[in-house]
Amino acid sequence: MKNPMRVVVGAAAVAALFSVTPIDRASANDFTDACAAGSGLLDDAGCKCLDGKVADSGDKSALLAYFKMQADIMKGGTPPATAAASATLQKGTDLMGKYSAECMK
Repeated sequence: MKNPMRVVVGAAAVAALFSVTPIDRASANDFTDACAAGSGLLDDAGCKCLDGKVADSGDKSALLAYFKMQADIMKGGTPPATAAASATLQKGTDLMGKYSAECMK
């Protein structure tokens, strides 16, 4: 007979492993979905292209934040009037200029 505590601990360890393991496919979908909703410039194909161009994880995170903020603005919301929001918008604008030229058609 198996030790019930060992089974519970083993199941918890497997669950924890799956919860922290990065899944590139989901990340790509999150990125392209956020891009399509918030870029205002790119369609799905352009967003997939952009996803392939942005290799730096910091740039990708900055663009995700930018896309989410832009999506809210495009829905009629207003960006928070903070230095952090301004920095997010500026960084995203700069990164779009850096990466998106080849993806616009």
